[in-house]
Amino acid sequence: MPRKKPAPARHQAAQNETGLMIQHAAALLQAGRRAECLACLCEADARNVSSHLACNLAGLVALALGENERALEWFGRALALVPGQPDVLANRGVALQQLGRAAEALAAYGKAVETGCAKPEVFYNRGNLLRAAGRLGDALASYEEAFWLNPAYVEALRAAALVLRDLGRREKALELLDEAVRQRPGFADALNDRGNVLQELERFEEALLAYNAALGVVPRRADILSNRGSTWLALGQCQNAGDDFRAALQIDPAIAEAWSNLGNLLLTQLSPDAALEAYDKALALRPSYAEALCGRAVALKYLCRFEEALAGFDKAIALDAASPHIKNNKGALLLLQGNFEQGLDLYEFRWSNAGTAKDLAKFDAPLWNGEDVSGRSIAV
Repeated sequence: MPRKKPAPARHQAAQNETGLMIQHAAALLQAGRRAECLACLCEADARNVSSHLACNLAGLVALALGENERALEWFGRALALVPGQPDVLANRGVALQQLGRAAEALAAYGKAVETGCAKPEVFYNRGNLLRAAGRLGDALASYEEAFWLNPAYVEALRAAALVLRDLGRREKALELLDEAVRQRPGFADALNDRGNVLQELERFEEALLAYNAALGVVPRRADILSNRGSTWLALGQCQNAGDDFRAALQIDPAIAEAWSNLGNLLLTQLSPDAALEAYDKALALRPSYAEALCGRAVALKYLCRFEEALAGFDKAIALDAASPHIKNNKGALLLLQGNFEQGLDLYEFRWSNAGTAKDLAKFDAPLWNGEDVSGRSIAV
C-alpha cells in the first residue's frame, strides 16, 4: 500500500490558523464582543477546516450571532466531512427554522432523530413546526417526547397544552398547564394560557385568578390585560373591562384582539358607532380576523346597515365556517329581515355544535332532532 502523502505545510498552516480563528471567535462570543466575533468568523474559510467538530463550533457561533446562512455553510461542511452526525443535523434544522425554511428544517430534525439524536429541544422545535403545519397529532407526540426526555421542560409542557386546547381537550390542557406552573410558578405565558382555557370553559372567576397571577409577574403585558378584560366583560364588569382594554392599547396599540375586545364592550354599552371604529382598527392590523369581522357586522346591524352587515358575516364565515357564534348572528339578522328558512337554519346551527348553551342545559327530556313527533308534545 502506498503511504499517504502528508498535507503540504502551507495547507496545514492554513488549517491550524482557521481552527484558531474559530476558537477565538467562540471566546469573543462568550465575552460578549459580538462585532469582533463576527469579524473573526468572517475571516475563517470553511474550506481550510478538516475537523467536523471545528465546523460545527463555527456554525454554532454563527447561529448565536443570527448569521443563519453562514451557520448553514459551516454545518454543511461538517456533514460533508462526517455525514449523518445527529447533533449537526439538529443544529442545521435550527438554522433552517430560523430562516423560515420549515419543510427543510423538519427534514433535518427527522434525520437527526433517525440517527439517534435524543435532545429534548430537537423534539420541541420539531413540534413547533408540526403545529404550524396543522399536524396537531404529530406535534403533540413530539412535545410528549421532549418532556419525556426532560420532565422539567416546561416550554414543552405548555406547547403540548396548547395543542390539546386546539384539539378541544381543554381539561387535559389545564392539567399540563398546571404542571408547568407548579414547576415554574412565575411562568407568565403558562398562567396566561391557563386563563384563556378557563375562560373558554366559562370558569371566569378562576380565569381572573390566573390572569392576575400572570400580571403579578409581568404587570405591563398588553395581551394579558386584554384577556383579563374579556373575562371582566363576560362577568358583566364593564368598567373593569374597559380599564383593561384601554390600558392594553396604551401599552401596545398594535394588538388586534384588544381593539376587537373593546368593540365588544362598546356594543354591550350600545355604542355601535364607536364599536365600528374599534373593529376597523382591529381589522387594519389583521384583515382576516373572523371575530372582529363578526363584531363589525353586528355593529352594522345595530346601525340598520343590513346589506353591509350580511356581507361582513359572509366574510367571517368564509374564514371560520365552523363558528356557531358567527352563523347565529347572521341567522338573527336574516330572521329580522323576514328570511325565516335560511335564518332558522343558521340560528339553530349552534345547537348542532359542542360548546354552546345546549351542553350546559340540563333537560328532563331528549332534544328534538327533527323526527316525526305525531301524538307527542314539544317543549319550546
